[in-house]
Amino acid sequence: MNIALTGSTGFVGSHILTELLKHGHDVIALVRNDAQAEVVAARGATPAVVDLYDTPAVARVLAGTDGAIHTASPGDETSANLDSAVVDAALEAFAGTGKPYLHISGIWVYGNNSFITEDSPHDAPALVAWKQPIDRRILDAEGLRGVVIVAGVAYGDGGGALPGLLLSSPRDEAGNLIMFGSGQQHWPTVHVADLARKGQMKSEGNIRAGRLGDIQVRDGHEVLLGPPMKFTAANIDQYDF
Repeated sequence: MNIALTGSTGFVGSHILTELLKHGHDVIALVRNDAQAEVVAARGATPAVVDLYDTPAVARVLAGTDGAIHTASPGDETSANLDSAVVDAALEAFAGTGKPYLHISGIWVYGNNSFITEDSPHDAPALVAWKQPIDRRILDAEGLRGVVIVAGVAYGDGGGALPGLLLSSPRDEAGNLIMFGSGQQHWPTVHVADLARKGQMKSEGNIRAGRLGDIQVRDGHEVLLGPPMKFTAANIDQYDF
């Protein structure tokens, strides 16, 4: 397959690129600049330098592929606008084709919830409340195969959100980590290699409704969780990132 991939130089996207290439797919990597183009070309992908906010330009790139996976995110207040622009492009490019569009979302949309499945109600904090309507647009779209992977917190290979969030947070005079919440919360995690493998398999349509390990699968809306990880100020240093 010829698959378009955003975020191919990022943490999750770079691992998905590895899986796609390993399984013999041609990858069109949508990148921001020539420096990123050189990086992905060296890995075996075909770079396409394009502004992801330029919906017509992105749609033209996607139209020449067999499907797309979107992982790029600035991780700031502009994230909603970027996701909306890419989804607009996918809906335009893939309308009536039945081609797959995979969108990586996040477990935070369920809010404070001790048991999460696809049927759990959304209770997103304001920080990520914008995700749900975008996810819904993808799942409700006709004429393409929309898949939203709602993943736990990705970690592994020394990267991911947890090291930056936890190890860069302030500490008290005794060296204990200062965190939001009580310190008793459990955060579900998923290894980035497992998330990448799932993205590659879904792009091929190799997973149908059912259960695969800690992956909940149903009707294009999937919750990908690993074991819960408990963090407190006292025990953070024991984790090897």
